[in-house]
Amino acid sequence: MSLEEIPEVKHSVVEEFFQNSEEKRHLTDGYAFSKTKKFETSGKPLRINLLPGCNNMFLLEGHTRPAMKQAKGITSGSGVYSCIVVFNKLTGKILAARDRSCAAGKRGFCKHIAALCYKLVELKMSSAKKLPQPLSRTEIRQQWGIPSLKAQQDPEKEVMKKKPLHEIKFEQHVLTRDQTGGRKRKVPQEVNSSYMSKPAGEPAIDTAHVEAFKKDLAISKISFRVSKFISLNCCPTQPSLYKENIPCISTSADTSKQRSEAWFSERVGKITSSKAPAVIGLYGKKEFSETWDCIKNKLPEPTKNFRNFQRGIIYEEAAAACFSAETGATLSKYGMFVLTSDNRFAASPDRIFDGEACSVPTNINTGEKIQLAGQCLLEIKTRAEGQAEPLSSVTASHVCQTELQMKCVGDEVKFTILQSFVPESKKSKYFLIARNDSFIASFLNTCSSAFNNDTRLEFDSLLGMRQ
Repeated sequence: MSLEEIPEVKHSVVEEFFQNSEEKRHLTDGYAFSKTKKFETSGKPLRINLLPGCNNMFLLEGHTRPAMKQAKGITSGSGVYSCIVVFNKLTGKILAARDRSCAAGKRGFCKHIAALCYKLVELKMSSAKKLPQPLSRTEIRQQWGIPSLKAQQDPEKEVMKKKPLHEIKFEQHVLTRDQTGGRKRKVPQEVNSSYMSKPAGEPAIDTAHVEAFKKDLAISKISFRVSKFISLNCCPTQPSLYKENIPCISTSADTSKQRSEAWFSERVGKITSSKAPAVIGLYGKKEFSETWDCIKNKLPEPTKNFRNFQRGIIYEEAAAACFSAETGATLSKYGMFVLTSDNRFAASPDRIFDGEACSVPTNINTGEKIQLAGQCLLEIKTRAEGQAEPLSSVTASHVCQTELQMKCVGDEVKFTILQSFVPESKKSKYFLIARNDSFIASFLNTCSSAFNNDTRLEFDSLLGMRQ
């Protein structure tokens, strides 16, 4: 199909098609790109063909080299972009377009498609009868040694490039060591030898005042709360007097803050509550093997940077605030609880609260009131992005995780509330999980035998426990 058989295509047709694009820069970039020889030097010709089965539409196909030499992600041809544009044969309007090698072009709008359309507009306006043929390699100007536009605008650099190397004078930088940090830095000529990195006039720290403040804080009735905010350690010999609202927790609790470096190092070589479902095969055979290898070889845990995992960390505080507002419970956050009888098991529950201070939960199926007593745990599960409703039920992995948490925190913990939270709508659904001592005993015995006998657990042998 020749150029004479297709209708006239104008600039307004291209602009009308790109009105649906989110970024109008593709038009201006495409027009500038059409003035280059990227299509002619791609080694492949422009082609116009009728759309198979549709005589009122035709295809314009072209190949172009990338604008940058280091362009990545090109999948079609040998380092070229493949563009296709569909036109109406009667009106000349663009119906659809696609660039299979460009991320933006897969939606139909990119500078390569715009350049191909402007190329056709230019050919029709110049009354050309044939499509341009690809240039051979001997017809293309050599590309090496051509100065960049920025270099052309700097005449001093151009003069320096023409000088022999032995005639160029290089400046020797005078370096000295920073008096505080031991770093090397260049000393400006206007600064004398008395240069100091510490700004002049900075007041010195009054250590006597700080020590006096610490002593006052140690005997204060609110020392526990104040020290939390200003990160000062109270006198260890002076007991804190403000104990009324502090829950009584097991002595096996580690003081390392959750997700800190010390917290991560404490988890190495231990079966934690988050690993508990994996070590009995609830996450599949691959996760089962990898988790046991990581625990037995005392390897650091692989980082979890996927989107929904980070989403759970971000919205944990919002979920806890929602629970506290709806139940009236006062929540406390701790680090890691190591099982007293076997320090190879540990857990880090999201929150701990006093069950008697919490509003009485009601079973939505039976209407029965359930009175909580003693310490209770809160496990927060943030819904994945795009999910508008909370979970409809708990899974076996949820039960396995919370059962180990209750065992590690202490024998007085009988209940865990699992909260399914939707951050966008602030909607929550709560599930009450009771302590199951028979499951905990079976879980600990199975895992302890694998530790003590140094035998490898078989995935299929744990089918009964999973069920």
